[in-house]
Amino acid sequence: MSDFMEVFGDWLVDGTTVQIVEAVGIEGDQYAAPVTVDQIMIEFKRRLVRDTNGEELLSERALYVPRESPHVGLFVPGARVTFNDGVISNIIRLSDFAPYGVIDHLVVMCE
Repeated sequence: MSDFMEVFGDWLVDGTTVQIVEAVGIEGDQYAAPVTVDQIMIEFKRRLVRDTNGEELLSERALYVPRESPHVGLFVPGARVTFNDGVISNIIRLSDFAPYGVIDHLVVMCE
C-alpha cells in the first residue's frame, strides 16, 4: 500500500466514469466505452489552470487518483469524465504529484 493510500484511504469514497478519445473526425471526438473508476477523491473548487497548450481555463473539479489505481492510464487530457451527479467534463490537465518522494498520486483537473 502506498503512502497516499495509508494517509487518504478513508477519503477515497468517490467514483466516476472515464472515456478516452478513440478517434477525432469531422463529427467531433469519438470516445471509447466508459470505464468506472472507484476509490478516488473529488474536490469541488474553482481554479484557474493552464491546459497543455498554455491557455488559461477554469477548472471546477479536481480528482485525486492513487498512482496504484488500475485505471490511472485513462486520465489523460481530453478524456471525458462523467460524475455521479450527471455532470460531464473534460480533463484539462493532470499533475503527477509526489512531494518529497511520498504520497504518490495524480491530480486531475477537469473543466
